[in-house]
Amino acid sequence: MVTASGLGTEHPVSAALLTWGHHHRSGSWAAGISFVFKAFSGRPVIALVTVWLPAGQVQRRRSELYLDVPRVVLVGPPEQWPALPARYPHAGPEWTAAHEHHARPDPAGRYGQRGREDSRPERR
Repeated sequence: MVTASGLGTEHPVSAALLTWGHHHRSGSWAAGISFVFKAFSGRPVIALVTVWLPAGQVQRRRSELYLDVPRVVLVGPPEQWPALPARYPHAGPEWTAAHEHHARPDPAGRYGQRGREDSRPERR
């Protein structure tokens, strides 16, 4: 787990670090993360969001080891980078239905609003 900022949310969020990406042309690093987005604007909006984020916007946690985090080479602009899988610790298959991948963070924090009447995952 890491702490990520610059997602358009009010505060930094806890996120799962899925992969590190290295853009070979620019030499910059990006973090592929997933986080649970929750908002209440007339109705509850909950989504499992995956996004590529500049590595500088991710803070590692002292007690965590990151040696096993996969590394990938990124080519082209962020819109061409691979979509990240719907994975988050302790999230079951019901979250796949509430998964959204974004190539870049939404500065306005509008996640979980992709045409669902109620984006809350169903409990089984």
